[in-house]
Amino acid sequence: MVPRWPYFDKVIHICVYALLGLLFYRALNTLSILRNRRTAIILLATVLTALYGLSDEWHQSFVPERTADAADFGADLIGGWLGSTLYNKLAVPKRKS
Repeated sequence: MVPRWPYFDKVIHICVYALLGLLFYRALNTLSILRNRRTAIILLATVLTALYGLSDEWHQSFVPERTADAADFGADLIGGWLGSTLYNKLAVPKRKS
């Protein structure tokens, strides 16, 4: 049973898309052209996550009983940024100065 408190679905969107943002960051960090360009990787991971979220909302507009929701897309965008940023802060080794 899904809890019925306000905006619970947005929390789920943020969590799921945070995982996707984390995975995009992790994959992009393996590219030699982006290695050690943390801000660029976060930005690109967030954009790719947002594009996936946008395509998902567009797809839902064609499914009976479902609707496309701009607030869901916003939660997807926040989740992508949050996941890629947290992965950058917690899992990526820091550069030596």
